[in-house]
Amino acid sequence: MTYDQLLRSSEFALAPRGDNKFSFRFSEVLSAGAIPVVHADDWVWPFRPEVVDWNRCAVILGEKLAGNHTLDHIARMSTEERCARRNYCYFRIYKKYVATFEGQLQGYLDGLEAIGRQSNNTTPFAGIRCNASSIESRDCNPY
Repeated sequence: MTYDQLLRSSEFALAPRGDNKFSFRFSEVLSAGAIPVVHADDWVWPFRPEVVDWNRCAVILGEKLAGNHTLDHIARMSTEERCARRNYCYFRIYKKYVATFEGQLQGYLDGLEAIGRQSNNTTPFAGIRCNASSIESRDCNPY
């Protein structure tokens, strides 16, 4: 059995942190349709929490809780919750935001829009308007 076959047949898969606060293994787990099990403190998630609710997808536990605590946590999870997590991980996150470059860009743009909605400025950014004379005098540049 290959690594890819093993991931695709797994309901849960460990996504170790590695040297950084994120790992490509996490993306591999999502692409396989498995529920990521993350043991990492201060993990850097690929999209803002306003865009993706990672608690609905991954099993997120601190590094010190690895081992039996993880197995107990997974054992208590109902079949319905497992199914809901797998669907959310694969269809709501992987297919929409991770599988393609366009999806990744959309996830980042959705995150920026969420930040904009949180600000007190209710007027949407209209862009910068320039004409030939303002370009030469640099009047259109807000910096």
